[in-house]
Amino acid sequence: MTPLLAVKNLSCVWPEGDPMFEKVNFDVNEGDIIVLQARSGSGCVVSILVSAVLIITSLILVSQ
Repeated sequence: MTPLLAVKNLSCVWPEGDPMFEKVNFDVNEGDIIVLQARSGSGCVVSILVSAVLIITSLILVSQ
């Protein structure tokens, strides 16, 4: 099965230059549920927003 979204080596840094996350890889297949869990203050909300933008963008591109 070809994934709806394939993310490879995704990294994100804070404006200060510190890494928020590095080299994240995941595939999203039809019917998958995505869960991102982390300690409070670890940047989880920002990570979710980045992931959501990637997923929405990918779904828009796929549906066109």
